[in-house]
Amino acid sequence: MINQIDAQKGYAQAHIGELEQQLCTTLLFHPEAIAVVADKLKPEAFLETKHRYIYNSALRLYQADIEVSLITVYDDLAYHKLLDEVGGQPGLAYIAGLLPSHNPQAIAKIMMRDWRDRQYKYEAARLLDDHASLEEFRDRMKELDDQLGKPIDRYERVKLELKYCIAETDPIKRAILESDIARHNSIPVQKVRELLKSMEAQTQIQRPQRLSIKEALSLESEALKFLVPGLLLEKATALLSGLPGSGKSLMAVDLAFAVATGGEFLGEKVKQGPVVYACSDEPRDLLIAKLSDRGFTEDDPVELLPDWTILHLDLLEEALEAVKPSLLIIDSVRTAIAYPLGLDENNTGIGAYLKQVEALATRYGASVVFLHHDNKSKDSVGVCRSSGSTDIPGNVSVHWRLEAATKDPSDPNRVFTMPKTRGMAPQSLRLRLDLESYRWENLGTIGESEDAAKVNQSLAQQILELLNQRPSVGLEGREIKEALGGNHGVYTVLTRLVERRIITKRRSKSDPRAKVYCVSTLSPPPHPPRVFTISSESIDIQGLEDSKQIVNSDLENSKHVDSKQGVYQECLLSSNPTPESDSANIVNTQAQIGGERGVFTKGERVEIDGGEFLSTEKRRIQIGDRHVHIQDPSSWSNFVIVQIDGLGSYDIPEWKVKPWNPDRHPESIQTDSPGVD
Repeated sequence: MINQIDAQKGYAQAHIGELEQQLCTTLLFHPEAIAVVADKLKPEAFLETKHRYIYNSALRLYQADIEVSLITVYDDLAYHKLLDEVGGQPGLAYIAGLLPSHNPQAIAKIMMRDWRDRQYKYEAARLLDDHASLEEFRDRMKELDDQLGKPIDRYERVKLELKYCIAETDPIKRAILESDIARHNSIPVQKVRELLKSMEAQTQIQRPQRLSIKEALSLESEALKFLVPGLLLEKATALLSGLPGSGKSLMAVDLAFAVATGGEFLGEKVKQGPVVYACSDEPRDLLIAKLSDRGFTEDDPVELLPDWTILHLDLLEEALEAVKPSLLIIDSVRTAIAYPLGLDENNTGIGAYLKQVEALATRYGASVVFLHHDNKSKDSVGVCRSSGSTDIPGNVSVHWRLEAATKDPSDPNRVFTMPKTRGMAPQSLRLRLDLESYRWENLGTIGESEDAAKVNQSLAQQILELLNQRPSVGLEGREIKEALGGNHGVYTVLTRLVERRIITKRRSKSDPRAKVYCVSTLSPPPHPPRVFTISSESIDIQGLEDSKQIVNSDLENSKHVDSKQGVYQECLLSSNPTPESDSANIVNTQAQIGGERGVFTKGERVEIDGGEFLSTEKRRIQIGDRHVHIQDPSSWSNFVIVQIDGLGSYDIPEWKVKPWNPDRHPESIQTDSPGVD
């Protein structure tokens, strides 16, 4: 499936040419190589004529039981008057001077796969130009299946049939084609129409837009969808590089843990989702040990592909289709991609394989993180510090680098930088590895003290809590500053949040020189502290952040256990909102489906994402209307607004809010909590 990406077709074919060169070099210097590929590789699979002539010469010699070498191939080409076709003696000498491959069989397999794909695409394009019917197309594809000895990939077949449908301009004929494609490929008609719409959008060239300065300044900055806020976008690729021993694998495991559990990575609350971890860089037992040390359990949504390489793309696609992960980790570029193909890391064609993996992963909605090694050159800077061709960091959206803070190998401190980013501001962070939990701690930006980092993180959280009270409406910068006591650091933090696309910014309608900052919907703080201490009450707020798990449960009739009496009681939420708090207005504006608002009464304990909360007269816990999540209306999971007086509002799945049951968390029972009135 080397040419699945139409936009990369020319680039991928150029890469095939490099593989052809490497195979020819191998044949000239390894006599046994021709026996490995002779019955697997057809001469017509070669894109370049000169490479095909060299391969044909090697085949003739092999069939005549003559040893294949540089001298015998030269003599054979000269005898058949084909020496000039390969560039003469200098041309053959150039190919002989290249690096041979360690795996000619893998190259032959890739070339044959690419050749078969080309045959199908060329034939489909010819039939399309001849205005052949869909039935004629399918008959011809079946003939090609028999001729080529292997059926076309189902994904490519459906894609070609959809192109037929796009080319049809008659609306009635198109509707018939849509139904035919859906029935023939066992795909719902609605899904076929969605795919057609997506493919048409990709092929359409948008007309440049004219904007006056007034219109341009009135536009609102767009908030991006992050898997890890400020660090990794959804459906994007990252390269994590560093020298051996820098902690790349431990960082990848920490990231996998954060995504799988909906926790934090480098202090950022990540979007929860399944993970596929493909590792060929270290033994399976060592990987499992690292996962166990980080705290993974058997219930976490993680699938492992030990010893996976690029030669087993079908296995990767099976895992992606079954798991539908949010994150795919490939460890590493060298052992999973370069070495199995017999390629040197300096080969510029490696980038095409990174794009191939990216296309496969993003088709199933996953972001990809490739692990890679750095070189030891002290003169190299930025993306050039990664080992091999700059084509490797050049084919990802963001490049993360991890390096030791000191020369002491026992020092757990590291420096994290982003030499390359797309759509976000680069960051330079000081990190420390917690050797007990194997979690990377964010100590703040380089040049920033730990105390200042904590202040900025707290300020960012307060800003987001404030903006969450007016989603899609927002506040002016001066209003935010006044609400937070005139803190002069507000504008610095606002700028960082906008640069990281966590919040948006637009011109104020009342004052054209002022800016309005807002969030598109209720969103969690970027650095939520574990415990808020307000007056005499300590309230654990871990887990208030938004999670997208598709789970549905009934809140109203859940069982409640009184921690003092130890007996079950029915806990029904009151339907009367409390007038003293404006939270009723907040939740009322968010309601999409309906339901009842309620307030937990004094002394009641509430479980929110596994944490215990105590409702008091001074600090009421209120539950808002049941609704569909605003960021993802297609989700059928019910969400509710949780309002805790003095702490703010949070939009979280309904199933994560329930009356406290000490049987589920016996170690957390508190018979006498502080602050009870």
